Amino acid sequence: MHNVTDKSLIIIDELGRGTSTEEGIGICHAVCEFLLSFKAFTLFATHYLEVCQLDALYPNVENNHFEVQHNQSNTGNYHKIIYTYILSKGYTEEKNYGLKAAEVSSLPPSIVLDAKEIASQITKQIWCKQRNTAESLQQRAMHHLATRLVQAARNSCLDPDRLRMYLMGLRKRYEGDCLAARQSPQADTCLSEQFSSKQ
Repeated sequence: MHNVTDKSLIIIDELGRGTSTEEGIGICHAVCEFLLSFKAFTLFATHYLEVCQLDALYPNVENNHFEVQHNQSNTGNYHKIIYTYILSKGYTEEKNYGLKAAEVSSLPPSIVLDAKEIASQITKQIWCKQRNTAESLQQRAMHHLATRLVQAARNSCLDPDRLRMYLMGLRKRYEGDCLAARQSPQADTCLSEQFSSKQ
């Protein structure tokens, strides 16, 4: 970190892995934001999906993930994870990756089942606390638009016609994000789900 320059190539693998989730995410965010102040090309591998949200704040951040496939036997009692090593854009849609790995391990099925139930309850609690409201989604869309506009104003080498097309694309994305924000479910749905789960 002390010797980073704009010409550095930086590769970081699973930073914060040996810490608690909150500490790991905090360390990753802090390091990423420090490195983003340079022009150095950085590869940052992590299992903290929260770090992937940096692409909404910084136009020079791009998320990628390796695809996996799931094969299940006809009887349904055998499940295998296949690592394709195919790199795709965006962050992974894979859910409960650790639990799926536990299913194919030698752990007793009863323990895996308990782990799934506990993870489900914890996820619901976190989701209810952190669920995005329409207002926060609109603020994020506005921040994303502003960041891209500033970046274009500072660094664009596009001719006027291409710049116009780029700006029209930004506007279209912003309008789409705002529409999605207005249509997003609100926290009262979360409260009703909590109430029904306790009955």
